[in-house]
Amino acid sequence: QKPSPSVEVTLVSTAVAEDMNRYWNAIGLTPSAESSAAETTKRLAAALGVELPPDSIGDSVSIQRELGRPKIAQSIARRWLQQLTQGGLVRVDEESRAELLADVTDAFCSRASFDRLLANWTGGDDDKTSTFYTAFSGQGEHQMVRRLASLTMNVDLRCVQCHDALIEGTGRQQDYWSFAAFFRHELKREQK
Repeated sequence: QKPSPSVEVTLVSTAVAEDMNRYWNAIGLTPSAESSAAETTKRLAAALGVELPPDSIGDSVSIQRELGRPKIAQSIARRWLQQLTQGGLVRVDEESRAELLADVTDAFCSRASFDRLLANWTGGDDDKTSTFYTAFSGQGEHQMVRRLASLTMNVDLRCVQCHDALIEGTGRQQDYWSFAAFFRHELKREQK
């Protein structure tokens, strides 16, 4: 049986905390004191654009419940889509924008799989793929390729568009153009 989302969050949180503590111990650092619930609430409000009750901080079930409230989830989803598309939501009509927002809101409310939604949108397996790419592809094809690489693989391809990476030796120009060619030639985008 699959664990509940709050159990998964707790497991991930515990694993991250253990990894960070091992890292800090290995390099001889003492972590700063834990932030208060009020400070954490303030930071989350700045990052997410919504204010969570301070008493929910520190309890994954409470946070999940708060983030799953429809108005809060929709607000976070709107902010996330605006940031992801760098304001590109204005490039799609109001109905299409509402459909994208509804899908992301459902994912934030745990009514749909967020990773599956993104995989379907970016892979062309969804009826909203074309809308997503329209919102996502402002400022040209190369900007879209760089954003998709950042979103899907957490890599920065800005430099390797023009030359092999000289810092840390990670990334080759060939990697950029192969990734770009995939989206140009191989990806079949669903149309409405």
